[in-house]
Amino acid sequence: MGWRRSKIILYVAFAVSGLAIAGIRTVSLTLDHAAALRRAEQAAADMGAVLEEHARRVFENADLIADLAAGLAARSAESGDGAYPLHQELADLAGRMATSGGIAVLDAGGTPVAMSDRFPPALPDVTGQGWWKAHVERGQERVVGGLSADPATGEARFTYSRSLIGDDGRFRGVVLLSLRPAFFESFRFPAELDREAEIAMLRADGMLVARNPPLPPGAQLDRGRLLLRGTAKGGSAFREVSPADGVERLYAVRHLDRWPVLVAAGVSVDSALIAWRQGLAWSGAILALVLLFLAAAVWFGGRASDREARALQDAETANRRLAASLADKELLFREMHHRIKNNLQIVSSLLQIQRTQFDDAAVQAAFEETASRIRTIGIVHQTLYQSESSAEVECGQFLRPLVEGMAETYGARQRGVAVTLDVQPWRTDLDRAVTLALIVTEVLTNAFKHAFPPGRGGEIRLAGAREADAYLLEVRDTGRGMPEGAGNGTSIGLTLIRSLSAQLNASHGFETADGTLFRLRVPLGPGG
Repeated sequence: MGWRRSKIILYVAFAVSGLAIAGIRTVSLTLDHAAALRRAEQAAADMGAVLEEHARRVFENADLIADLAAGLAARSAESGDGAYPLHQELADLAGRMATSGGIAVLDAGGTPVAMSDRFPPALPDVTGQGWWKAHVERGQERVVGGLSADPATGEARFTYSRSLIGDDGRFRGVVLLSLRPAFFESFRFPAELDREAEIAMLRADGMLVARNPPLPPGAQLDRGRLLLRGTAKGGSAFREVSPADGVERLYAVRHLDRWPVLVAAGVSVDSALIAWRQGLAWSGAILALVLLFLAAAVWFGGRASDREARALQDAETANRRLAASLADKELLFREMHHRIKNNLQIVSSLLQIQRTQFDDAAVQAAFEETASRIRTIGIVHQTLYQSESSAEVECGQFLRPLVEGMAETYGARQRGVAVTLDVQPWRTDLDRAVTLALIVTEVLTNAFKHAFPPGRGGEIRLAGAREADAYLLEVRDTGRGMPEGAGNGTSIGLTLIRSLSAQLNASHGFETADGTLFRLRVPLGPGG
């Protein structure tokens, strides 16, 4: 009956393996989906901040032009020079503003006093316009008009007007600016998110002021829900189907504090999830192949179990083959670690090459630190390749080349910094070894970079010792010591140290006494 039991085991193994693979990939895809949407939300928030700053500058310039135009009008009225000199001055002023399409000064009755683009000045009756009523009836100082087409040229424009208030506090008229929204066309999201992206500027009542891409012919834009959601969310990203084109986007809304407008930046959800959907398709195909392979393996295994009785007669031969297979596997593992080390060296070299493409010292330092972490992982794989066991590595064997390499990288000898290493033997698995090596890399990097000012030498000592239930690793330097509370900072290095220590279930801490002392207590695993 043993062959039947073997078949059942094979079927159970097939089912468990299939469910495990599908479950792991489902979790991975779910996390990738959330990460893709977070990246899109961040892109929308970043663009919203850029739009807010640019819109603020546009309106600040518009206020400056309005103040200058009001001053010119007041001076013209006092001097009695007439409307034509004022028209010429306004035309010159309009030419200085890249976004300006025209400037007009109107008196308290809505009659144009002077215009930059027309003499004698002439405008249709403005007393029924919403922006005029906002100044006259509601006493608003600044009013932004909606997007409209210039009757003469068909060019898209919006208005911005400022009340003219006399010394006696009475309403004297309005300075009306016609502005081009073409400046919105220069903003672009990253290439992978730019398809179907939207940026817009709206009035506080929801009327459209500017949009890129422009609205399709005849399209209407009611942004009441967008305004409501944006106000409720306080500027954070939210999901909404655009009423202009029916595209679902992740929006970020920013309000300008001095002007009655807001800016909105939207990233298409479809664009944000393109890479994720491609991964989903590939995952489905790969999962099907894996399941097909497992099914074939089960089928062949079932047939093999039918021959279990005969296989027992070949047990001795099978044992010899198994021993040879284990030897081959050991060799394969060594070769795998060797190739991983080589590939990590290639990645490190590519980062070094890419670093030279940037002039910013901070960017170059970030590339160098990333390359250093990758070299650290490569050293552990090289040590495992040279080790007698493919499952465990001696920590002293990888810490020594790691410390010596970092000392050479940071020019310890030239700076007068002595580096010593004294670690007791401790064998551990690959995952813990890589994590331990990365922690040491971050601590040594911090010591080399910050502990010793130019012209001052010192010593860095790394010691490791086994205790009853843990391995204690200490890194001590004789430098100037860390500032108070620096060990709880949020830099990338300190964040990595905390995260990696948590992966080891290890306790860690910094002390400042005649330099800096870092302690890491790693619990011993099964077998010590």
